[in-house]
Amino acid sequence: MRLATLGAAVVTGSGFIGGHLAYRKGVGVDETVFRRRLDDWTPVLEERELDEAEPRRATAGGTDILLYRRGDRVFALADRCSHRGGPLHEGRVHDGQVTCPWHQSTFRLDDGSILQGPATAPQPCYDVHVRDGAVEVRERR
Repeated sequence: MRLATLGAAVVTGSGFIGGHLAYRKGVGVDETVFRRRLDDWTPVLEERELDEAEPRRATAGGTDILLYRRGDRVFALADRCSHRGGPLHEGRVHDGQVTCPWHQSTFRLDDGSILQGPATAPQPCYDVHVRDGAVEVRERR
């Protein structure tokens, strides 16, 4: 009887601690999962405002987007790091990758895949094109 009571107390306490960590502290939660999807082409910035090799944050439909131009190509990722929500536009961009300034998670610019943790979920990535002088993005299909 004592062991059963002790087991029930351990299970209850573990459930409480796990719920607190996941739901109150957000430990292990993909920070980008509840962002608003951009299914249609959405203008985010005038092309002339996007400098070469300078990370830039723009907003589309309430979602912050990291834009980065390298040559004639423009990359777009969700700006909020999937690990803990760090602002990727403030991170370091080098060799086709961006490193989050908060915990050093590193993602590929062309597909959002993880190159180095602690992130466990890839960054949402967007298709990009320029139309009538405006940079437009949509959810990658």
